[in-house]
Amino acid sequence: MSKIKVVIFDFDDTLVLTKPIRFAAMKDAGKTFYDRDINDEDIEKHWGKSFPIMIKAIIQHEAPAEEMVEKYLSILHKYPLKSYPQAAQTLKLLSNNYLLGLMTSSIKQFVTEGFKDAQLDLKLFDHIQTAEDTNVHKPNPEVFLPSLNYFAQKNIQKDEIIYVGDSESDHQAATNAGINFVAIAENTTPKERFTALQANYILSLSELPEYIKP
Repeated sequence: MSKIKVVIFDFDDTLVLTKPIRFAAMKDAGKTFYDRDINDEDIEKHWGKSFPIMIKAIIQHEAPAEEMVEKYLSILHKYPLKSYPQAAQTLKLLSNNYLLGLMTSSIKQFVTEGFKDAQLDLKLFDHIQTAEDTNVHKPNPEVFLPSLNYFAQKNIQKDEIIYVGDSESDHQAATNAGINFVAIAENTTPKERFTALQANYILSLSELPEYIKP
């Protein structure tokens, strides 16, 4: 691995605990606004897709996706996100030596509110890419193009970037995009799965500074 200059993070279940909280919010929105009984399997099938696509596929109602997102947002205050232990400290530490990026399939409003809920500092990030910034999504490696183009303007090469995620699709997208990858195992994906994929992993964000140190 070349000397790392940029650390790009996934958002959901990498920096913040998302899945159980968002699952509960989705079930609430489906029942409250569309009288839909949604279970974990319904959500799991579409989890990780761009949010407007995901909510439309899960609720399966003729209403426009934009309306569903708006209604979902109206109840989101009841489901605040929480950061993982040492996330704030790790981000601050890394920002002293690396450029930080965020690349997520969440929409911008989710990211902004999620950082506020989790008491994480969005200003530490040099570049933020959300669902609005691309029409392709993980595991398609082209999802990284907006971020890669941004950092290329700073004369940073692919092999000087590492993506930190929590899922198989994160690993697949990053690897096929030609950038380094490390997983935070056990957040959503067992370490044994990353071992089978021959993917590098750590068990906590607090291990990241040492992992990427030259």
